[in-house]
Amino acid sequence: MCADLSIGAGIPSSPEPALPQVATIGPSAQILPPPTNYHFPDGQANTYIVEWHLFTAGSATLKIESADEEQKVTAIADSSGVANVLYAVHDRFEARFDPKTFCSLGLTKHTEEGSHPRNTQVRFDHPRRKSVLNEKNLKTGETKQVENDIPPCVTDVVTGFYYLASLPLRPGNFYSFPVNGGKTAEVTRPR
Repeated sequence: MCADLSIGAGIPSSPEPALPQVATIGPSAQILPPPTNYHFPDGQANTYIVEWHLFTAGSATLKIESADEEQKVTAIADSSGVANVLYAVHDRFEARFDPKTFCSLGLTKHTEEGSHPRNTQVRFDHPRRKSVLNEKNLKTGETKQVENDIPPCVTDVVTGFYYLASLPLRPGNFYSFPVNGGKTAEVTRPR
């Protein structure tokens, strides 16, 4: 997963002091812990309507909440209307991360995309610097387990949204950080 995020690209500069045009987190992209005064938006739920060629294709909801010593993020995506007839999507994601470090601890996915239902669990073994993926194809019964290298701290495909929201975003800056969904860790540069 590779992407670039440029906040406010093309917006005329303000009279504020000049800031670097590229802000990379660390010598190589890394996850930084949240500031000590950062408060997670516990209980916050955001729902998005997904469109495809001017038709409503479905909805997606993201929710964050405290779960004991961890933070839990839940994401639900469901197709609807014509898109659901053409290619049904019903996905459920649950991610947990350490609120002191922003390092992901695990990710559980139940995905039903077209005729491909899968259950996936990803565990992040930070001491060994490995992600451990266990996946089962619910249609064929086929299973697989894969281990991949990860950096000392990595975020997952769901938690990454909240990590990005915790950063002091500035127009024109770029933000890079490692993301892992159970396969290879990629540096994401949201744009």
